[in-house]
Amino acid sequence: MIKLFNRGLSTEEIAKALKKIRQEYNNYIITYMKPPRVKEEFERRYLFAAKYKENMALFFKNEIEILQDIITQEEDKKRQKEADKALLQQKRLRQKDGDFADKILKEYEERIKLYPAINITDDASIEVRKLYGAMKVFEDKYWNSLSKYIRIATPEGRVIDHLENDLWMIIGTGTRRPPILDKYIFLLERPDHDLQAISYAEQACMKQVAFFLNELMDLYKRSTMDSVPPGSAVDGFNYMNQIIFNFRLADLKKR
Repeated sequence: MIKLFNRGLSTEEIAKALKKIRQEYNNYIITYMKPPRVKEEFERRYLFAAKYKENMALFFKNEIEILQDIITQEEDKKRQKEADKALLQQKRLRQKDGDFADKILKEYEERIKLYPAINITDDASIEVRKLYGAMKVFEDKYWNSLSKYIRIATPEGRVIDHLENDLWMIIGTGTRRPPILDKYIFLLERPDHDLQAISYAEQACMKQVAFFLNELMDLYKRSTMDSVPPGSAVDGFNYMNQIIFNFRLADLKKR
């Protein structure tokens, strides 16, 4: 603020120091919205020091330190208030994101809850068990009529033989569980769980179904350009469409 020396002050120096400190108090009051009494208290201390002829250099030095301290305290409060505000904002954003994620998850669980779950290890995710359960229903109720229609409707019908093999890998036969799930189940049943490997295997299981359904959907759509499908094939198409939507598989296609 101002420079003081360890000696007596002239009248001019006292006036200069007094003017400077008063200005600093005015700035303090305006900047931090403080009551005028803080400056009035300084004025009382100054009058007392002048009346009793105190060492004015020491007086002004102490007053400057007092003012610097209270300004530092206000700046600390300001920084703390800003930090608290930022922390609260982050907390609200995390809560909002968490609420949104919970809502999405709940909606997803609602969409897939009506599908049956296949009977594999209990450690398998409900998403995998429900998806493969849905595919078992598809194979039981819709595959024969849908594949028959595509074989007849389009020259590409021979692709169905390839897809039929893929479907067997997804469904299995008799008591044989789906071969695609073998690695995933093996990792789940190991005593030392490799969570990253399990996550990758789970994603691979989901992708294989997505690849199959999306390829079959495209083949069906091309078939309808040449021949009107029977109602049973349309039902199969609708069921596939529901699985793709409910399990969020639309973007998982072979490149």
